[in-house]
Amino acid sequence: MAIKMRVNNNKGSVCVECDTDWMHTPEMYDLHICGYTFTLCAGCVDKVFHKTLKAGVLYSQKIKSQTDMKRIRNSKSFDQRFSAGLSITEALRGIGEGNGDE
Repeated sequence: MAIKMRVNNNKGSVCVECDTDWMHTPEMYDLHICGYTFTLCAGCVDKVFHKTLKAGVLYSQKIKSQTDMKRIRNSKSFDQRFSAGLSITEALRGIGEGNGDE
């Protein structure tokens, strides 16, 4: 899943949350999350940032139960399965060893 964001320069764009038009915001953004694209003004992007930051802080300060710890370990092993790839050393092996690639 990819989460993407870009600046929206379309002068006809309108924020899907607060209906602010392009001319009445310092910047307009397109956020692509979970297969959907949302156009948000700078103010609404700021609100999304603060809400996700608050969620992260609340989770970090929480005292973790045994069940929470098991879920944390499970998510780390799940992430490692999908991020397995070449290390930098493996990827660069053979570069610059006189193989004609210079």
